[in-house]
Amino acid sequence: MTRTETEQKALGESFPTRHCRAMDRYITRPDRGGFTVFDVWTGEIAVIAMAPQQGLSIEDAEHTAELLNRRVRQGDRKVLQ
Repeated sequence: MTRTETEQKALGESFPTRHCRAMDRYITRPDRGGFTVFDVWTGEIAVIAMAPQQGLSIEDAEHTAELLNRRVRQGDRKVLQ
């Protein structure tokens, strides 16, 4: 169930919840320079091709998290670094 924008504001949430499903390994969170993609298994920032996925636009962060989560759902259990 996705919260409405009004509910998100009332709860102090400043980010969409559509890419934060309970089963997702990668989630997006706001940071000082934009948004960061986190690996919830390790608690670390996701790294792709030696580039930390932080300071991204919301669109880029959500897209990256969705692609990484799709790989996990297809059976890829690697910890990317």
